[in-house]
Amino acid sequence: MRGEQEFTVRNVIAMVVVTVIVSASYPYMVLKMGIVPGMSIVSALMAYLAIGVVLRRHDYSARENNLVQVCATSGTSTAFMCTVIAALDMLGYVVSPALVFFWITASCLLGVFLAVPFRKHYIEVEQLRFADGVATAETLRVLEAPTGEGAKKAKGLALSGVCAITCTWLRDVSGIIADPLTTNAYFVGVSPSLMLLGSGMLIGIRVCLWMLVASLATWVFLAPWLVANGIGQATADRFGMTPHFAKELYYPVLMRWVMWPATVLMVSAGITAFIVRWQLVVKTFRSLSSFAYGVGREVSLRTIVIGAVVMTIALAIVQYVGFSIHPVVTVLGVVLSFPLMLVGIRAAGETNIAPVSVLGSTTQMIFGAVTPGDIGANMTASGTTGSIAANATDVMMDFKAGHLLGSTPRKMVIAQCIGVPLGALMVAITYPLLKEVYGIGTETLPAPTAMKWKAFAELLNQGWHMLPPGAAFAMGIAAVVGVVIGICEKYWPRWTPSAMGIGIAMLLPAYMIIVIALGGIIGAIAGGMMRRKSETYLVPTACGFIAGESLMGVAIPLLKVLGVV
Repeated sequence: MRGEQEFTVRNVIAMVVVTVIVSASYPYMVLKMGIVPGMSIVSALMAYLAIGVVLRRHDYSARENNLVQVCATSGTSTAFMCTVIAALDMLGYVVSPALVFFWITASCLLGVFLAVPFRKHYIEVEQLRFADGVATAETLRVLEAPTGEGAKKAKGLALSGVCAITCTWLRDVSGIIADPLTTNAYFVGVSPSLMLLGSGMLIGIRVCLWMLVASLATWVFLAPWLVANGIGQATADRFGMTPHFAKELYYPVLMRWVMWPATVLMVSAGITAFIVRWQLVVKTFRSLSSFAYGVGREVSLRTIVIGAVVMTIALAIVQYVGFSIHPVVTVLGVVLSFPLMLVGIRAAGETNIAPVSVLGSTTQMIFGAVTPGDIGANMTASGTTGSIAANATDVMMDFKAGHLLGSTPRKMVIAQCIGVPLGALMVAITYPLLKEVYGIGTETLPAPTAMKWKAFAELLNQGWHMLPPGAAFAMGIAAVVGVVIGICEKYWPRWTPSAMGIGIAMLLPAYMIIVIALGGIIGAIAGGMMRRKSETYLVPTACGFIAGESLMGVAIPLLKVLGVV
């Protein structure tokens, strides 16, 4: 690997410039689409352009480039809070730019500090896959050394990237390719998404197959049963979605029912898996405590504890002054963010998808009981919880890429701490501008996720009895199943179902899961029949699929804003 430098003057300049650019563009995409691609690979490529092309420096290293993408990714993670801010706007709350900046900075930095102690556990001990992290590391390696074996990988990545870019353009701009390829009321079909295919190739056959089984069981068998027995209609009435149901748009309605057992399954399995590995967790913390003052590659436990305490106090002050939320409610939100963070990290590690929005909606139910009648407290506290979990998940994805590249964890945390306030500043600046120009909840910026959070807050604020019929019973069964899976995973990991894969598959449309599973099958076949070639081309090809569509996921909205398309 070329060079050992990580922090340099040109690197810090590139970190600031790239972070500001990508963080300023992200709020638009969050409010436009609700679900947006990760920015790790996009940030890595922009860092390459900034250092290798604009500055014309060819002695940069993958580690140097990696710190730029880490900083930028941390900056874009702050845009998650646009969803909560938009929902508060719709409810009539006024959130000033200064309040936005301090609120986001405190919650997201808290997510960084809470995630750091678990780097060794999830990355080095359990060795979770984190497909986006693998794709980022592979892209940086190819950019650093495009010769010899690297040249072959570069060609594979470039070719698959071009294919993904072309496919995305034909699908999202030209409309030549329909998305999804289905007319089924339950969204069973396929999506022409090479990013999903590439994710499946990296996730692996075991998790992919369980995702396929769970998706088909949910949307081919369970969903029609819910409709036939009147539960679907009752759920539509409960959530004010009767017009959707009347048009036979069953998926968005039934997802409001399925999300409860799916979330409980992931939470119970994730927490159980963490508890049964308590010895490994203790060992991880002991290794951190040996670095009393942060000497060496790791961040000291002392720094982590001080940082987490300071950010919790800062968050309590901000929410009390800005939203009149009692500090006890803020502390409860931080405590609840811990299990959500663990579940989000494990889900992202196994499936490359972190259901943070859904997990955040679960905490809305809890705060609806804790703060009855106070929708503002419900929104802000659960939003903070989701923000912490979202940022922690992105931090772990970056740690995966850094681990593969040999980056210094301590320096990566410094980069993350630089990226968060920069991203928060961009959100504080761009959100009011977007609101003034386009409006929130309009045709241009529909803010679909914010709409869902607002609706959930208004509904669940009335009490737990507002849950869809039968959901509580399903949650109880899911909790038991999750605990059993969490225990079995420790002793029979090869044969135990993936709780995170099952939960994610229940939440997402079947047309997405089927493509992910197809990618896993292709990867397994290629690895078995063409072992030597697959070692060279499989990962770069999958990474190219992810990188190409991720790039277009960012480029197309920007081109639309500029009026080019």
